[in-house]
Amino acid sequence: MADRIRANRGEGGANVVNYLKVEAKDDPGCIETGCTPLALAQFDGWHWNQTNARVLPSGGGSIIPKAGKAASGPVKITVSWDDNRAGGNCAKVPADPPPKCVSFVVEFIP
Repeated sequence: MADRIRANRGEGGANVVNYLKVEAKDDPGCIETGCTPLALAQFDGWHWNQTNARVLPSGGGSIIPKAGKAASGPVKITVSWDDNRAGGNCAKVPADPPPKCVSFVVEFIP
């Protein structure tokens, strides 16, 4: 996801704010016809969480750019999953707390 955000960051990082809460969006259906930066961010979030749900038990993730200053601030990416099969809802944002869900969090500056 960090690579996708970097690839769609725009001049001076202007597009990074488009990634706020995109993991909850649907497929914008623009890949074959051409996406705006916002629609591409929505596709990236949708596709990423489709993969999370498919390969991780109760998998999900969230993306939180630093509001208003995303071009110069960090972006927080969280991936959560039910590692011990405790029945946690790890796809929701925020995911159930441990021990039901395990999370991996990374912050980076695009």
